[in-house]
Amino acid sequence: MRGLMTEQTAPAKILVVDDEPGMRKILHNYLTREGYEVTVAASGDEALEKLGQEHFELVVTDLVMQGGDGYVVMEYIERECPCTAVIVITAYGSTDSAVEALRRGAVDYVQKPFEIDLMALTVKRALEQKRLSRQVAYRARQLAVLAEITQAINAELDIQEVYKTLAHEAGRVVELDTMTLSLLAPDGQQLEQRALLGPNSSVAGEPSVVSVENSLEGWCLEQGNSIFSSDIARDDLLPERTLSLPSSIHSVLIVPLVVKSKPIGVLSLGHNQPHAYSQDDLLIVEQMAGQLATAIENARLLQQTQEQLETLQRAQTRLISSARLAAVGELARGLAHELNNPLSVIMGLVQFLQLQPDIPEQTAADLQKISKSALRMARLIRNFAEFARPALEEESHFIDVNLIVEQALELVRASLIKHNIRVETSLASPPPIIFGYSHQIKQMLLNLLFNAHEAIARVEPPVKGHEISVETFISQEGENGIWVHIAVCDTGGGIDPIHLPCIFDPGYTTKVENGTIRGLGMGLYVSYGLAQAHGGTIRVKSEPGQGSCFTIRLPVEKKA
Repeated sequence: MRGLMTEQTAPAKILVVDDEPGMRKILHNYLTREGYEVTVAASGDEALEKLGQEHFELVVTDLVMQGGDGYVVMEYIERECPCTAVIVITAYGSTDSAVEALRRGAVDYVQKPFEIDLMALTVKRALEQKRLSRQVAYRARQLAVLAEITQAINAELDIQEVYKTLAHEAGRVVELDTMTLSLLAPDGQQLEQRALLGPNSSVAGEPSVVSVENSLEGWCLEQGNSIFSSDIARDDLLPERTLSLPSSIHSVLIVPLVVKSKPIGVLSLGHNQPHAYSQDDLLIVEQMAGQLATAIENARLLQQTQEQLETLQRAQTRLISSARLAAVGELARGLAHELNNPLSVIMGLVQFLQLQPDIPEQTAADLQKISKSALRMARLIRNFAEFARPALEEESHFIDVNLIVEQALELVRASLIKHNIRVETSLASPPPIIFGYSHQIKQMLLNLLFNAHEAIARVEPPVKGHEISVETFISQEGENGIWVHIAVCDTGGGIDPIHLPCIFDPGYTTKVENGTIRGLGMGLYVSYGLAQAHGGTIRVKSEPGQGSCFTIRLPVEKKA
């Protein structure tokens, strides 16, 4: 323990009640000389009036008086002022009156005449007895509240809920005007502070940062001892370091948080009045800090475990998706090989025929059409083979999202034109850049484009003017960082609300024609898994008859 401790020494207030002026004067003068603040009353009725106006630690009252006796005063005190002690003095002493006075709550009984020194000793003993009684009751309440807080914070595994519980309940343990929790940063050089109570209090949000080397909180952590100061501004035993608590604070308790002999932070409490805390308060706060440190460490471990599990799940999803794409890639390369061989023959013969002299004009035009179609087919085969190249051969890299969109649209554009479906694009500038696997991003986008195409094709009766719009944009979402969005919207028939909760489930499909189920229901499931593997998600908005809009949401991450 460091710092100074000074108990509050305000004089006790005593009310003397006696109908004899001489006795009132003697007790007033003597008790005042002893250091007490003394008020006198000449009757029971006057005493009741004064008791209703201010608090007294002790009442010294005669039993038999005109204008309300001592029993009336004791009844009032028992009912209205239970924290006030009573000493009875009387010239008509008897065993019965003494027993009755004690039964009604008097802590002592003195018979007139008495020695004045004996009265002083009796007063001192009564005040001490009442003080100890109040202190025991107060400490019992403190321990009961501490047990409740301990149970509450240990039941929480969410670290934010631990902070909220502490902020809400700590004031029941000790009086305070401000409270700050400071956790040691990973570098060990800084403390990340959260003002849980007081000015600028904020349980959530970004914590402020103070240096371990330059702060009193850091000194507490370095020493491994609590700091206890009755008046921080006048405490010469503390080093010249900054204190993060408000300047209005006088009384300070700073307690280290330790788990398995390892310091993890400090808990700081402050009161605007000097001498607000005692050694007992420090012990209670140290007990609370021990339970708090354990709860914070448990919440941290749970959070780390959850993060590791999510990372493992993303990696597993990526591996499964990569394996599927690898199988598709092998098939695509085989098909490309088989198609390119006859296509090369066709293109070679067309070029040979075009070199012949005296070709009729119509034949030359037909050969040109065949050549263009063959070149287009070669380009499509090349794009398809490039897209389906096994993902396991690809390493994560920086990706131009707009370029991926253009490549995916090139693969489906011919089919969309054939069915009179317009394509509208609105691509962000400059192009959004993310870090990941381009083939998997393209796979997600193609699945959404295929679904949009089919949704429009199933509209009955068929009408002209349908379109698919593709938009890319960036959003800043506070603490959640920067996100890239790829929105694919269509003017198809929309999705019935009863189907929306299930559309990302494996094997779930609504594609039914003439009683026959079309498709495997894996497109959206795979796409959602790929989005999660990249740390993102897919959101959907849809209304029957109005179309659907699927938005791929991916984080902008720097390469590790």
